[in-house]
Parts: sequence; structure tokens; C-alpha cells
Amino acid sequence: MFTENMFKVLYTSKFIYDLSWPIDATFDGRDPMYPYTLDYLSTEPCPTQEQPCPKLSYPGLWEVPNINIMNKDNTTCASMMDGCDPLGNATAWYDRLVNNFHYRYDTNRAPFGMHMHVTFFLSALGSDHMVAAKKFLKYAEDLGVWILTPSQVIAWMKDPQNVEQAKSFAPWQCPDRPKPRCDSSTVNSCHYTVKGVQVYMNTCTKCPPHYPTPTNPDGN
Repeated sequence: MFTENMFKVLYTSKFIYDLSWPIDATFDGRDPMYPYTLDYLSTEPCPTQEQPCPKLSYPGLWEVPNINIMNKDNTTCASMMDGCDPLGNATAWYDRLVNNFHYRYDTNRAPFGMHMHVTFFLSALGSDHMVAAKKFLKYAEDLGVWILTPSQVIAWMKDPQNVEQAKSFAPWQCPDRPKPRCDSSTVNSCHYTVKGVQVYMNTCTKCPPHYPTPTNPDGN
């Protein structure tokens, strides 16, 4: 992670951005970081010395700062929400989200990323986490905040729009959703035994002979 080789691969593969570089920032009076390109050497602190962060130039490759979540006492936990202490009810997690959001909203309005894995909602307190996330999104929406993807944020930074212009900004419009390739009556249900475990997978195409894996993605 965060190594020169990783960024070389991202650059040569024409990725638009990276969002894997965590920043252990705190409420220290400095403005939060906006996304930036790696045309020049990054000023982000490197999280590890064993695998030094990139020092070469990667023109046009964007870095979206993955700022660690801050606790109520201004200490930090992790850049992914599920990496923080999972304890706490919906109110505690809602307050944490609002606190981190206002760190941006009340300063330079740098984007606030809600970064979590699916385990955040599948844990023992998953229902509380979902309640907190939905309540926070409604809170932000009522303030007139746009809920965007990283690529949409980058599109705005390349071509800034005011509030009225943003309403018709093409990269921020919802694309037409394509029709499903199949439905419940035509989907293929595939069954496999993987290391003694029964695994099921639905697909709109023919079931591959083997269960797909990262080293055998098409199952052949």
C-alpha cells in the first residue's frame, strides 16, 4: 500500500484517483485537505516507513485524502469507520459523524468521506450503524450538502460550479439505469463446494464450471 510501485500501476493503468492513503489528522487548527493531483511531491505524512510513499510525479493522477475518523476527545481511530471502536449506539455514531463533518463544513468545506466496509453494517451493532448513517445523510442533505462519489468531486474540482450551476452539472446528474440483464425467472443459480463449504451464486450468464476467485475470475 502507498508504495511507488502501486502508484506506477495506477498511473500506467490510467486510474483517475487513489483513496487508500490514510491521514492521521486532528483538530489542530489546520484546514482539512482537498483532493489534489500527484504532479508534485505530496505533503501528506507517510503512514509507514517500511513501505515509503511515492516521491515521483504522476501527472493527472488524483489523491483523495482518506482522513482518519476523529473521536469526541479529538483523538483518531482509523480512516475506515469499521476500523474504529464498534461500541456505541446510534446516537454516539451519529454524533461522531456530525463532529467529523463539521471539521470540514465549518472550515474550508473540504469533502467529507464516509468510508466504511460492509462489515460496518453487518456487525452486532450493524442496525445502530445504519440508523446513524441514514440520520446523518438526512442532516447533511437538509444543509444543502451534495452527496457525491470521489469521481464527481474531482469533476467539480476540474470545473468548479456555483450552487445554481451545480444543479445541471452533467457529472453530477444521475445516469439512466440500464435494464436488468435478467430477472428472478431467468437468473441462473449456481452451486459449488469450496473447501467443503456449500456456496451459491446467481448470475445472468451460464454458470462457470468453477466458483470464481481473484486468481480465477471467470471460473474456468
